[in-house]
Amino acid sequence: MKYFLSLLLTFLLCPLHAQKEAWREEYRQVMDFYEGLAAVWHNNGKWGFVNEKGKIVIPIEFDGVDSFDDGVCRVVNNNLYGLIDKKGKFIVPCKYKLIGFCLEGCLSVRDATTGKEGFIDKTGKIVVPIKYDAVDRFFDGLAWVYKKNIGCGYVNATGKEVIPLQYDYGWAFERGVTSVKKNNKWAFINKKNEPLTPFKYDNAGPFVNGISIVTQKDHYGFVNTQGKEIIPLIYENAKDFSEGLAAVKKDGKWGYIDTTGKVVIPFTYSSVDPFDDEGTAVVSRYDAIFVIDKTGKCVQYCEELERISAQKPKKGWQTQYEFVGEPKNGVIVVGNNAQQGLVNKQGKVLIPIQYSRVTLVNKIALVRKDQKEGAFSLKGEPLVPPIYDMLTIEHFDKDDENSDFVFFTRREIYFGVLSKKGKVIVPEEFYNNVDTKYLKRGTIRVFRNDKVGLYNLEGKQLLPMIFDSIEPFVYENDNETEVVFEGKSFHIDKTGKCVRDCQNAPKY
Repeated sequence: MKYFLSLLLTFLLCPLHAQKEAWREEYRQVMDFYEGLAAVWHNNGKWGFVNEKGKIVIPIEFDGVDSFDDGVCRVVNNNLYGLIDKKGKFIVPCKYKLIGFCLEGCLSVRDATTGKEGFIDKTGKIVVPIKYDAVDRFFDGLAWVYKKNIGCGYVNATGKEVIPLQYDYGWAFERGVTSVKKNNKWAFINKKNEPLTPFKYDNAGPFVNGISIVTQKDHYGFVNTQGKEIIPLIYENAKDFSEGLAAVKKDGKWGYIDTTGKVVIPFTYSSVDPFDDEGTAVVSRYDAIFVIDKTGKCVQYCEELERISAQKPKKGWQTQYEFVGEPKNGVIVVGNNAQQGLVNKQGKVLIPIQYSRVTLVNKIALVRKDQKEGAFSLKGEPLVPPIYDMLTIEHFDKDDENSDFVFFTRREIYFGVLSKKGKVIVPEEFYNNVDTKYLKRGTIRVFRNDKVGLYNLEGKQLLPMIFDSIEPFVYENDNETEVVFEGKSFHIDKTGKCVRDCQNAPKY
């Protein structure tokens, strides 16, 4: 009887479910529901909102939308941002170049004409004047603000500069404390701008779960929100606390400590990640990558660990090493003490054993040391110093790994491009995006705040970053390409010289 009722209920509900969901077929995409509304993307390329019955409640007329958050939603038309309420009524018309997420009742905005930034509240009222060159979100009642050639400070939600613009840099407040930089040294201050420590640290990270990583003379330790060094600066490297444990490096190997500084998982790993909310972390030992729990026990991909532990007996020069990889392109990755290097088939050292990882990619050795990446040739010639947060190889032909290539770099918020010999092609600057899609055509586009510029592969800037759009010689036989400036187009050749419609080209 129970089975019959279940079957009957399923039979009755299926047509209702199908009818309920039929409206979804009208749209190219339906986003998740938030606050009773879901964004939908129509076949006409526009966005709007429907209720849970699929009825359109906000017209499909926007170029882009977010989800609703606390009754408001960011929308985009003609590359300008605005705010609407749940009835589709504009709180703020689409007039800003950018509107940030709502946090603590405030949203950052960027003026479309001046490029200056400030904050509005959820009614659209300007609460922090739009006069800064950069701002961050509100945290702990204060927001970081910055002016060029002056410095950074902090404002409250009324727009008052409660901490003057006197610092070179700073992080968000947490529990009434933050770290700030001045004259190339870091210290900790409270909301009254009172120092909790001297300016003595070479670096001080943002607070994560009430603890900040600090460094002095390449030694790492931890400071709490009272400015107290709860773990002394004795480590070679460190990562933020997560799930009560922090990864730290000592004598070339990584392990984990708790908030008292006690070693919980011994120093045995080549590289480590923080623990996730399931209590596991991805770690590596030489080229074996596996997962451990908070006791250090392997719980996933343990065959990789077993493979490393059960290496075959070695002969000759190989007996010097704990780890000997497979030969590739005439070289072999080797390791001792959780660090790696590179030798040739005769055992001659090409790259010394001092890196947490050596990866062979297309006759290049990519190396990683203290979370920084660099590159060598397979002859051991240094090509790129290990100073980058990210270093990848970008091939001219995406389908051919033997094609020519460049290095794509990232360091903090700065991107760049280097030749295969390590020469700078695109210098490190603040770019929203660096497009290496058209390497085969000899060009690289760079973007910042909706403007685009163009470099060639010799490192010459063909066009400064002031243009609306550039189509970089899309086809192989193209000798010229279109550039748009303030809505008007002209054409350039591969040297960047204007060749057509030059009356529309600005002077640059």
